[in-house]
Amino acid sequence: MRILCIILCFITFVNAKSSFEIAKQLVNDDSKIEKLKLLFAKDSYMINNRADIKAINQILKMNSLLQYNFANAKNISLTFNTKANATLFFKIISIVFEQIGVNYYEISSFDRVDDNISISFNINSKYAIDIGLVYDELKNMNVFIDDIYRYGSNFIYNLDFNKAVLNADFILDNQDNKSLNLSKPLQDYFIRLVDVKQLIISASDYDIWYPKIEFLDENLNLIQAYSQENKTKSLTINVPYNCKFVNISDLFTLDNIKHGLNIEVN
Repeated sequence: MRILCIILCFITFVNAKSSFEIAKQLVNDDSKIEKLKLLFAKDSYMINNRADIKAINQILKMNSLLQYNFANAKNISLTFNTKANATLFFKIISIVFEQIGVNYYEISSFDRVDDNISISFNINSKYAIDIGLVYDELKNMNVFIDDIYRYGSNFIYNLDFNKAVLNADFILDNQDNKSLNLSKPLQDYFIRLVDVKQLIISASDYDIWYPKIEFLDENLNLIQAYSQENKTKSLTINVPYNCKFVNISDLFTLDNIKHGLNIEVN
């Protein structure tokens, strides 16, 4: 039954909804319908046949129709439904959370039927997650909110991942940006590659580097991995065909490259 509900959920958000319908789903209070009709007249707040979620959210907040602050911390549930590669989906959602300052959350459910994905996160907070911020961060990666519902402190997002583009931390381009001088890493270096055939990676004279390199395709599937248990100062490595991203780290600890790495395109 749960699988059937997930499939139906994906089917129902194909047709675009009006700004009024979206606002009604967010407020979820029949006593406010007449006010919502005045605020969201026909065809208002629409962009490219999609409801402008950010604008709708702002109007609702200005008119005290959507609560974001609570007297005490409470459990907030965010569910995301979409059709996408699972690895790419998780990466983009984690970037969104990082950018809007959500650092602590737990996954309460995960369901997948082919490429149809439904995942729910639980967050304990005195503040609801601002829909406008989520909208902006998703839009930065060409992911769009097709539909959204609210039930108390539970929010359900239906997302369009058809044109999703992952934002890497850095870009190496064989035509323009052909080198990177990277500072101390707080996490693995995640780099987008554009027409790059070979990398020359150098560690600082003050560091001891044990290379760990992963080459990934556009959906973050692993194409090829390389690691070295011997300390390394410089490494030249070919980039495999169809590689769009590279993840560069240390085999043991990032403290080994605390002075950063220098990377050049050959």
